[in-house]
Amino acid sequence: LPLRSFGDPIKHPMHGAIGALVIGPEGSRVCPSADARERASDAGGATSATICNAKGQLLYREHVAILQDAVELQQDGWPLANLKGAEEPDDYGAKAINYRTEPLWGRRGGDPSMAFEERNEFDYAQVLSSKGFKSASGQLRCQAGIRPLPDLGCETETPVFVARAGRELRIRVVHPGGHTRQQAISLAGHHFDPYPYNLGSTTLRTTAGAALADAWITQGHFNAIGPMMSANLLVQAGGSDGVAADYLWRNQASFIFDGGQWGLLRVLPKVP
Repeated sequence: LPLRSFGDPIKHPMHGAIGALVIGPEGSRVCPSADARERASDAGGATSATICNAKGQLLYREHVAILQDAVELQQDGWPLANLKGAEEPDDYGAKAINYRTEPLWGRRGGDPSMAFEERNEFDYAQVLSSKGFKSASGQLRCQAGIRPLPDLGCETETPVFVARAGRELRIRVVHPGGHTRQQAISLAGHHFDPYPYNLGSTTLRTTAGAALADAWITQGHFNAIGPMMSANLLVQAGGSDGVAADYLWRNQASFIFDGGQWGLLRVLPKVP
């Protein structure tokens, strides 16, 4: 469920007065993951967790993505300019997920005032990569072209959700407030039942695999998410084959994607 302040429902979401409420199965609770790399990724905030039942048995991994648009951002003390080329008010304002943004124009060393023609001259082949390499002088360099950050290196500042291959996942996407234009969120390499509900929508399917087996339709994106709306994506990490890799999840709208609303699902190899 998206949460927002109704003291000023127009401006408060722009300044971060937002949140999300997740209601899990009865008796379930957050428990430390037995996997060290999953546990390390959960330590950075309250948007990823391992969920167990009342007996402490693993149920699934959970990740929450709070969509933000019309965000008021500053750069060097000045308001950040709107992305050049915007034709409608719904394109205005900065974009973010969970209070963080990673604009594609920023990763290529540009700025939002650059025209489409100039931005299209960039080489975007590695723009989403979080890999680094050592230069001849021994310094860390990023394949994406960005400068390494002290705490993240070449990693994206937007969420990187971590899970072992084959793990059942719940990706909760919420949009507490902002522009009225509805959005579509896609997850590369995975497909899911867009309506995985049972018992009059009071419960979700027991497992992601069962949800797919029973589904009359599956898809790789969820369309029409607007203010005070949400989506529950039930997937198995790495898809049906459990392939370990970094998978892109993003907003399909070009302006919002370019504005920084994207992240990675990092699927780790299965433990022997």
